[in-house]
Amino acid sequence: MFTAPLPEGMEVDQSLRGGAFNATVVEVGEGWIIVSEKSSGKIPPYGSLPMALTPDKPLMTKSIDDALLEIAQKVGSTVPVLPQQPGIDILRRTAPRFKTLTAPASTDGGRRPAPDLSSGRGVVERS
Repeated sequence: MFTAPLPEGMEVDQSLRGGAFNATVVEVGEGWIIVSEKSSGKIPPYGSLPMALTPDKPLMTKSIDDALLEIAQKVGSTVPVLPQQPGIDILRRTAPRFKTLTAPASTDGGRRPAPDLSSGRGVVERS
């Protein structure tokens, strides 16, 4: 991570960190560190020292953000009733609703039948 002004070719990314995300820590000693940087055609050689070493680029979460926004919009448009949507089921921690599959087989050796989860209202015992 670099302070302004950034070395030529570096840009501030979506996380608002200015850097190149091309460094690998090679060795760490008491009071010193060796870092290897991978060069690129986009960023010419530079003599600036970074102000900090930070984790690599954050994981892209745009698809997660978009999915949560979609769920929030559905909930907002159907209040006070919650929409029938898998994302809502996960947030509410409700039993799964099976559309084409049957409920899982019993794991207790057949002593009792598996609960009917097809309606989404089955009770699952935890032991």
